[in-house]
Amino acid sequence: MKFMRFKPLNVGWVNRTTHPTLAMLWQKLEILAVVIVIGITQYACLSTNTHKLAAQRVQEKDYQGAIDIYQAVIDEKPGTSEARKAQLAIAELHIDKIDQPEVGMRLYQDLIAVAPDSDETVEAHYRLGFYYFRAMDYESAQKSFDTIVNQFPHLERSHNAQLMLAKSHEKAQNFEKAVEIYDNVAYRHPNTKRASQALINK
Repeated sequence: MKFMRFKPLNVGWVNRTTHPTLAMLWQKLEILAVVIVIGITQYACLSTNTHKLAAQRVQEKDYQGAIDIYQAVIDEKPGTSEARKAQLAIAELHIDKIDQPEVGMRLYQDLIAVAPDSDETVEAHYRLGFYYFRAMDYESAQKSFDTIVNQFPHLERSHNAQLMLAKSHEKAQNFEKAVEIYDNVAYRHPNTKRASQALINK
């Protein structure tokens, strides 16, 4: 990991004899800035190390161990983006590794309720939609994907959600609606891979 270099503040213009108070103030500000930079660096390292440790537990198939690591993040940093990411990870483990989809889905729904405008909520909607799609509950999948498309149209996930929304209608044999959405995808993203995929699916 690259560490940030902190360039000392230039306080040469402060006359330390005639303005000792100003000189002391600048020195304190310089020390404070160094402390802030160190704190940010340590925080980034902690986040990375936590993720690596949890990933190692998953690789070892110690899923409960990974959940415990993520849960510690939630307990220590409630309400933060990092805590919400940890909750997403726990939900994914319950669904994909432990075969407890009802627990994972509840965690996604809890996250959506607590932080409805967060990026993590968008991801929770998408994962819920994908789970429903795989379970062939296409109506529920449509609701999840439609929420992303309508409430978060500016995000990258919205584009993928729109394709999945069309696929959900197609699987439910709502062919006219599916074609309409595929056309909309091609219109929104001309000359892109998404447009090509939409036209092929159409």
